[in-house]
Amino acid sequence: MSNFDFLGIYSKSLAALGLAAEKIFPHDPPSCVAKLRLLAEAIAKDVASRMGLPSQSTQVDLIRAIDKKLGLDPQLRQVFHLLRMRGNDAVHEVGAVIGYREALESLKVAREVALWFHRTFGSDAHYKPGPFQLPDDPS
Repeated sequence: MSNFDFLGIYSKSLAALGLAAEKIFPHDPPSCVAKLRLLAEAIAKDVASRMGLPSQSTQVDLIRAIDKKLGLDPQLRQVFHLLRMRGNDAVHEVGAVIGYREALESLKVAREVALWFHRTFGSDAHYKPGPFQLPDDPS
């Protein structure tokens, strides 16, 4: 079972990105973080589409447009940016320090983004997913 299974009602690819990040976590933390960046971007694009926002050239612009329209909670806005920046480091910075701690934190905050999406655009604004399930222990 994945911490992102509930996303399957919107898109199999959203749930699959979350599951892939969890599965790769014990073997390759930077790839885990890169998958989570893709997940956050896919969620942001879905939100923008639902709200009729024009496409944006960058993830930063997309987050800003969504924030302007919805007035995102500052913590949620920060989490979107954390996933964006850490994901960029994972993909573009050879010397980036992305270990298990950073990947686990990214999994937890990506789940919060996914839960916000589900509660905001789904049919259950009070959805309770249960506790976060730790991925396989890398040791």
